[in-house]
Amino acid sequence: MILFLVAGIFPVKSDYASEPERDANPFPPWVLTLFPKNVDPWGRYATLEGHLLSKGGTATCEVWFVWDTSFHLFYSNYAHSTPHMVRDRIGKFGETITGLERGVTYHVRAVAYNGYFYDQGLDLIFTPGLPHVETLNATDVETTSARLNARLEENGGVECDVWFVYDTSPHNYYTDYRYRTEHIKMNTTGVFSQEIKNLKPGTKYYFRAVASNDVGTVDGFEKNFTTLAGENAPPYPPDKPHGPIWGRANVEYAYSTHAIDPDEDMLRYYFDWGDGSGEWSEWMESGKTVYAKHAWNKDGVYRIKVKVQDEFGQESEWSPTLNVTIESVPPDVEIIKPKNAIYIFDRKIMNSFSTVVIGKITIEVIANDSCSGVFYVEFYIDGVKKCNESEEPYECIWDERTFSKHTIMVRAYDRAGNMAEDEVKVRKFF
Repeated sequence: MILFLVAGIFPVKSDYASEPERDANPFPPWVLTLFPKNVDPWGRYATLEGHLLSKGGTATCEVWFVWDTSFHLFYSNYAHSTPHMVRDRIGKFGETITGLERGVTYHVRAVAYNGYFYDQGLDLIFTPGLPHVETLNATDVETTSARLNARLEENGGVECDVWFVYDTSPHNYYTDYRYRTEHIKMNTTGVFSQEIKNLKPGTKYYFRAVASNDVGTVDGFEKNFTTLAGENAPPYPPDKPHGPIWGRANVEYAYSTHAIDPDEDMLRYYFDWGDGSGEWSEWMESGKTVYAKHAWNKDGVYRIKVKVQDEFGQESEWSPTLNVTIESVPPDVEIIKPKNAIYIFDRKIMNSFSTVVIGKITIEVIANDSCSGVFYVEFYIDGVKKCNESEEPYECIWDERTFSKHTIMVRAYDRAGNMAEDEVKVRKFF
C-alpha cells in the first residue's frame, strides 16, 4: 500500500482535547484526512481515518468520509460516502469500508459539518495490494563501496521484487537513475540491503529503494551518502589531436582527442590553439571523445596541444603536438597543351595564334604550390568535369568527336583548400 498527500500539513491537537462549547457566532469546523490503516491487499476492507481539530464553536459536529476512484475538488462529487457520526469532542475518528478491488487507486476525504458550515480534509490516495518501501541510511561507506539499506513495509500479500537505484545527481523518480542493483525477491516484509562497488572516491551519491509486485512499482524517499576521499591520481595525457593539418585563414576546423582517468573521474579538456588562445570543454566521462573547433585569422604554422583536468583539479601532461599550417596563397596552374598551336592526333604540327585540335588530344597541365603542395587538379570541357588527377604528371585524354569551339578549363587545389584555374579556347574536329 502507498499513500500520497496532495496538499499542505496542519498541526494536530491531542486526541479528545477539550474545547469550550459555544453556540453564539459559529465558524467553520476544521477536519483533517489521515492515512488509511489496515488496508487489505486483496481489497476486502480498509479503515479510513480523520481528525476533527475544531467543531467551529458548536456543541456537536457531524463527521464522515467520502471516497471514489478519481479525484474531485468538492466532497459532494465523490461516488461513495460513509454514515455520518455526531461528535461532541474533537479528536480522531474512523470508519471501515469494504468491497474494494486489488490494484485500484482510491481517493478519500474526511468531511465535517457543524450545522452552519462544511469543511473537507485533503484528498489522499491508497491502492490495495501496492507495496510500500522505506529507504534507510547507507552503511559501511568506503572510498569505492557502500551498503544500501531499506525496509519493505508492505508487500501487497505476494512476492515482491526489491532493488536500489543510485546516481551522482539527485532525481525525482526512480527511472531516471543511471545505476541499479540486481533484484531481490522477498515473500515477507522486512529489511534488505545490497553492496555497491566501483564508486568514485569523495563523491556524493543519491539512492532510493524500489519495490514491485503485480499491482505496480513504487520507490522510497531519496537519501544520499558521500564516499571517503582517497588518493586522486591525475588523468593520463590525451591523445594527439586529430584533424586537418592544412587550412585557410578565417575558416573553422574541427579537432578531437580523448583521455582516460585512472579513477574514472569526470574530465574536461583544454585546447591550446597555438595562436595565444585556448578554451576548456564541458565536463564529460573518462574515455569519451571530445570535439572542438577553431579558426585562425592569419597564415602561419600553429602547434595544437591539449591537456585534461579531472573534477578534483588534477591535471595531465600535455598531449603530443599537432602542427597545422594556415595559408591563403593559391597554387600556380597552367595549361601547356594544347595551347597556341595546331595538333593532329595528339601531335603538335605548328605554332598558331589560335588552338586547333584534330582527333584526340592529351591535355597537359603544370601545377605547383610552394607551401602545402598541390592536392589535386580537375579538368573541365565546357564546364563538365572530365578528369581528376592527384599526382604528376597532370594529364587528361580528350577523345570526344566534335566539330565546334570549346573551352578547356583546369582547377588546381592545394592542401589548404586554395584554388587557382586556367583555361584555353580551342576548335576541335573529329
